Amino acid sequence: MLTGAFCAAFVCAAAALLSVAVLRSRGLLPEPQPDRFGYPLRGAYVSERCGEIDWKLFSQGSSDFCYIRLTAGTAFADRLGKKNLGAALHSGLAAGAVHDIGFYQDGRAQADNFLSAVGEYRGLLIPALDIRMSLADRIRFRDSSRIKRTVAAFVGRLTEATGRGALLLCDEYSFKLLGLGQSGADIWAECSADDRFCESPVMISYSEGGRSSALREKDKTFTITAARSELTATDRPSGQQ
Repeated sequence: MLTGAFCAAFVCAAAALLSVAVLRSRGLLPEPQPDRFGYPLRGAYVSERCGEIDWKLFSQGSSDFCYIRLTAGTAFADRLGKKNLGAALHSGLAAGAVHDIGFYQDGRAQADNFLSAVGEYRGLLIPALDIRMSLADRIRFRDSSRIKRTVAAFVGRLTEATGRGALLLCDEYSFKLLGLGQSGADIWAECSADDRFCESPVMISYSEGGRSSALREKDKTFTITAARSELTATDRPSGQQ
């Protein structure tokens, strides 16, 4: 009898979790959000996976800023990255560019790939480096010292070229694996609003279910991100207004 009751409880709990996930994916259940006092800005993170975007319409929505995936590794370029970045800036949105790390690839060569794609880094938000790790990544890339060197080389090359480092977009696994709590790095954390693994991240991505009529393929969504107010200042050379 106890076994049957346990199984029934397990099935009910699993069904409840599945229902919550479905409701959230359809935008029918509000996501827990970072508090508006500490994180007053709301923005989007987009890549080619979001499909074509009407940036003029998007800029008239509720987003204060956007980050756009531009490159990955030493040679890959997002199919819509440069187009999205240019169109977002033209629409008047504060925008920044993101590079996906190749964990065991040369960090400086990756930075050169990113810089080549973005061109002169002016008028943009601080660049971001995506170091989140999928389950496959966690199995394949276990040498934390090597990954640390790759990240350091990328950020160092970026600092040489732009005078700015990079936001590190990480999940809890990569944050702990690389010891980022003691690094002093600016963190863009992927976590729910009530399950924060970093004490004071600059940005928090808390939902992958963002929807907008500006996404021309209606089944597409973007990642919703909350940011501190200092992100309103774009990365401009001193003296430029």
